[in-house]
Amino acid sequence: MILDEGIDWIARTSFAVDSAKSQPEGIPEPRHRVVFNSVFNARFRNTLANPASVDHSNVVQSYHRLWNHVFITESLAFNYPVFIWNREISRYYNLGGFNTIRGYT
Repeated sequence: MILDEGIDWIARTSFAVDSAKSQPEGIPEPRHRVVFNSVFNARFRNTLANPASVDHSNVVQSYHRLWNHVFITESLAFNYPVFIWNREISRYYNLGGFNTIRGYT
C-alpha cells in the first residue's frame, strides 16, 4: 500500500531524568551517569483530524567514564503502541516486533 503524499504530524510529550544534572556548578562530571527518558508520540497523517496512533517509549541509559576520553554506554529501550486508530496508516510507521519485517506481519 502506498500512502498519498502529505505531511506527517507528530505531537511529542517527554519526561527526562538525568543524574548528572543534579551536580552543583563547578564540580566535574561524575564517572557514572544514568539517564531515563519517557516519550509519548501521537502520529497524524496529512491533518490533525487524521490520527494514526499513540506510541510510548522508555529508554534507560548508563554512562561510565573510564578515563578522560574513554566511555562505555549501555542502553535499554522499551517501545509499544498505546492505541491505534487506523491500522493501515499505522503500519507505515511501525517497525514490527519479534520475527517480523517492516510492513509485514
